Amino acid sequence: MPLLITLVVVVVGLMIGLWLIGAVFGLLWALLIGFIAGAIAKFIMPGHDGGGFLTTSLLGIAGSLVASLLGRVTGFYQPGEAAGFIAAIVGAIIILGAYRVFKGGAGVAA
Repeated sequence: MPLLITLVVVVVGLMIGLWLIGAVFGLLWALLIGFIAGAIAKFIMPGHDGGGFLTTSLLGIAGSLVASLLGRVTGFYQPGEAAGFIAAIVGAIIILGAYRVFKGGAGVAA
C-alpha cells in the first residue's frame, strides 16, 4: 500500500511539473511573439512614441488580445482560440493608433 501511495504522489507530481513547465514556456512564447508583433507594428507606424523592450512587448501582447477579441466578435475565432501572428500585428497597430489619438498624435521620425 505505501508503494502505491508513493507511486501516485510521484505521478501526480510529474503531471503538475509538466503542466508548470508548459505554462512557463507558453508565457515565454507569448512574450516573444508579443515583442516581435509590437516591433513590427512600430516599424510600420514609426514615430516618437517612446518605450523600450517592455513597452514594445506589451504592445504586441495587447495587440494579440485585441485581435482575439475582435476575431471572436466577428466570428473568425472560437472561444479559447488565440489570434494568429498577423492578427497580433494588426491588433498592435490598432492599439498604437489609438494611443496616438488619445495622446494627441506622434510626430513621424525625421
